[in-house]
Amino acid sequence: MGKPAIQIIYDNQKSHYLPIHQMNYDFFRIAGILGIDIGSPERMAAGLPYAATDVTMGCENELQTAVIGKKDNVDLPLSIVESNYYQNILKRAAAGEMSQKVILDFEEHIHQNSGNIWENSWVRFRRSALNGDANSLFETDLLSDKANPAGPKRNDAGRFVFAKNGEPYIRIPGSYLLKLSLADVAGEVNIHPVIHTASRQFMGHFLNDNTSPETYSFYPVPSSPGVKTGQGIARETLIRYLLCQCLVAYANQKFGLLEDGQQAIVYFAPNPPIRQKRLNNLIPDSFYRELFMSPCLSGWDRGEEKYKYMALCHQVLSRSQLNAVKKLKEANIITNNLVVLPNISNISLANNGTHISLGSFKLSNL
Repeated sequence: MGKPAIQIIYDNQKSHYLPIHQMNYDFFRIAGILGIDIGSPERMAAGLPYAATDVTMGCENELQTAVIGKKDNVDLPLSIVESNYYQNILKRAAAGEMSQKVILDFEEHIHQNSGNIWENSWVRFRRSALNGDANSLFETDLLSDKANPAGPKRNDAGRFVFAKNGEPYIRIPGSYLLKLSLADVAGEVNIHPVIHTASRQFMGHFLNDNTSPETYSFYPVPSSPGVKTGQGIARETLIRYLLCQCLVAYANQKFGLLEDGQQAIVYFAPNPPIRQKRLNNLIPDSFYRELFMSPCLSGWDRGEEKYKYMALCHQVLSRSQLNAVKKLKEANIITNNLVVLPNISNISLANNGTHISLGSFKLSNL
């Protein structure tokens, strides 16, 4: 049958078969290192990295959060009404410096929310609701550099704590609520040792730099004969999703959210919320970031630096729309100077999705 060969394609029309024994010796060395049987093209293909029995799979999911409650109880409408931006446009409208339509649009957004659903709102609750473990985690995540426990807090640490009726409260995004809830579970008295260990192990899988909460696989899913890897990763994803539902239900009860008129929810959503898009058209990009950008409390030693980087990303993505108008003008697609400027803010970092990563046993072992 002759010696096995590898097909070398020079272009779309021509190809050439080069016998393996004429190739560089490194080919045999690499094949030996990887344990690839080069006795035939079929066995060689089956032994390559990422072949059917060599694949592992991991998954990151970006979910959607919301808070159900009346406008007087939920952080998002309260943050809008209490903001300097909103108070300033009220004064400007009263002085005749701004159209009343802007105020009417805000009033409609805040007061005409029939479902009382506030997507990507933060939550507020009494700090005393946290047990020792959860409170310790929160203190650590407020550090400027978590690798330096004796160091100062983040410059923006005041955003996450406030006092109400003389009692300490905290306010955090829904994404961080999941991690804090898991820490609280791990710190419960008389918790089963397996649950305690697993909770602490899985905490690092709740990280977030976009608006939407991000979690990633608790374990890589291996390929095995007779089992489809896709089904395996779907099973792991749904187990992780079930845990998220348990954690948000735990937080609603244990942290007193329901008692204070807030119900946090987490769910899959393929598209960003319509109401968030409408609000985005009413406000500048800086105020949008203040309301919705993740503060990056979880996942990075220097979370404030990561937050500033993500804010810069949003600023660049938003203002690129102005650059697009300039390019259209230069290309003579826009033929005059009478154009409607686009909103210089967008919800680009509110993306929800599922990201799949493939791994290889052979490469990992090396």
